[in-house]
Amino acid sequence: MKRSAFIALFLAATLCNVQAFAQFSDSPAVEEQLQEMRFRLNLSEEQLVQMTPILEKSIADRKAILSSYGIDPEAAGGERPGLRKMRAMRKELESVRQNTLKELEPLLSEAQFEEFKALQDERREEMRQRMKEGR
Repeated sequence: MKRSAFIALFLAATLCNVQAFAQFSDSPAVEEQLQEMRFRLNLSEEQLVQMTPILEKSIADRKAILSSYGIDPEAAGGERPGLRKMRAMRKELESVRQNTLKELEPLLSEAQFEEFKALQDERREEMRQRMKEGR
């Protein structure tokens, strides 16, 4: 029972990240999210200019990872990879996320960086709620 619950939770968290990325991957969403970040983090124009290529690279890297596992982030539904592939994919996506954070951290003040991470957590939670509602 505990194992089944863990597997279900793991898959839900992984799929939420995939869905969150799919939402972030199209350019209107990127622009919208950059504007939200600018407002919430009180970013200067220089910070925004410096962050944009980092976030674009992160998106491209995540898209490449998803594609390598047969997932099209812009298509709804589709076949899900097995648990082993999901774990490997999640590990690769987490690596990209960590690299992105490392690149962004020196560009932001401590308060801005903490707010950026909080914003990411909020988006992740929103996607979890959408996933629950969609089931």
